[in-house]
Formats: sequence, C-alpha cells, structure tokens
Amino acid sequence: MDASNFRTTLVVGAAFGLMQTFLTANVILTRRSSGITMGHGDSKLLERRIRGHANFCETAHMGLILIFLLDLSYTNKVVPASLAALLVAGRCVHALAFNDTKPWVFGRVGGMAMSLTSISLSAIALLVKAAGLN
Repeated sequence: MDASNFRTTLVVGAAFGLMQTFLTANVILTRRSSGITMGHGDSKLLERRIRGHANFCETAHMGLILIFLLDLSYTNKVVPASLAALLVAGRCVHALAFNDTKPWVFGRVGGMAMSLTSISLSAIALLVKAAGLN
C-alpha cells in the first residue's frame, strides 16, 4: 500500500498530533503558572483547559480511525476529505473555546456539533459502503 492513498488520514493525524501537543502544553503551562500540580485546585481556567484536553483525547482518536477507514474504503477522496475537514475544524474550534480565558459557548457547542456530525456521518458512510450500497 502506498501512503499517498491515505493523504487525508496523514493530514488529519498530523493536525491532531500538533493539537494534542498544544493542548497538553497549555495544561502544563497553566499548572506551572498557578502552582497547581494535581487536579485543578479550584482554578476555573485550569479546570477548563484540563477538560478541553481530555475532550480532545476522548473524541479525536475515534474520528481519526473513521477517517482512515473512509480513506481505505473510498477511491473517490471527496467523502473522506470533506468529513475530515469538518472533524478538524470542529476540534480546532472546540480547542480554541477551551483555551480562551473566558467561556466561549459557541466554540464549545459548535466545535462539538461539527466533530460529532463528522463522526456520525463517517460511521454512516462506512455502513453504506459495507452494505454495498455505494
């Protein structure tokens, strides 16, 4: 198998690797500046950044797996690329919402809506492919 057949997965994997690094570093730097080494110590900012990092860890990997399976299953890369773009945009918006010092409800809700829409549509597209309907 040639890696060029999985360009969408490669790009999403790279983007998610960078996002994971950013979110992790953000928690570490916030811990360092607040002097809190465990938990969130009643710091709303640290609590929000921990949750943003955790939420990324809870959702991004499933999305990446589904994008890989779409890349593997579809010769026409429009479906995987479109769903990947929605997923990455959703994760970026959500991460920015949790990184902000003030709560940003649209970013939090909108980012999750985009991410979950991508994950759901990816799963449906794979079921359609598995059923031989496409």
